Amino acid sequence: LFRSTQETTMQYASTTKLFTSDLILDLVRNKKIKLDDKIVDLLNINHKNNADIENITVSHLLTHRAGFDRNKTPDPMIATQYPFCPYHVEQLYQYELDFQPDSKMVYSNIGYCLLGKIIEVHKGVSYITAVKQHSAFSSKMQFIQELPNTSPHIPIANQGQTPIPKFDYYALNATGGLIGTAQDLAKAAAIMRQKPYPNILSRPKNMPCD
Repeated sequence: LFRSTQETTMQYASTTKLFTSDLILDLVRNKKIKLDDKIVDLLNINHKNNADIENITVSHLLTHRAGFDRNKTPDPMIATQYPFCPYHVEQLYQYELDFQPDSKMVYSNIGYCLLGKIIEVHKGVSYITAVKQHSAFSSKMQFIQELPNTSPHIPIANQGQTPIPKFDYYALNATGGLIGTAQDLAKAAAIMRQKPYPNILSRPKNMPCD
């Protein structure tokens, strides 16, 4: 039976998205971008008259309301070939969305991968560098992409002692690429939630939260 403590190093998995969210919100707080900015403009993507793609905003990506359904459209977590994000974001306009943007919430990693690319474009550094420059980043945290090929067994929370899966961690950096301790993640979240509006606890008005 695997037993962990607050100082056990484990895969953060999708809680890595806290850093992606806060880095985007830093750009918003510093008036570099706006929540209602269209992502085709922020990423300089030619949408080629694809109205649905043109309507996707930063807010839609943050709240999983952009039109991607991971059960229908393969995202970086389950793609069997190089996913269009982060390798070829210009191909976004070719996608037929699974639902109209802002019509409902469906969890998908594609949105946070695209947010990672927005961070790179507007901070002028790689996603990994941007996270390492974050005020909440701890020296005990690491990106799985940067670990040696002979990676140790690193547990996923509540799943026991398992080897790191053979995912494409470059593609997953912004959605699930970090490892670290529970203690450091809690400290990071505490720093993020104390920031002024909008912060990681904010959400658009009248949006239900499940």
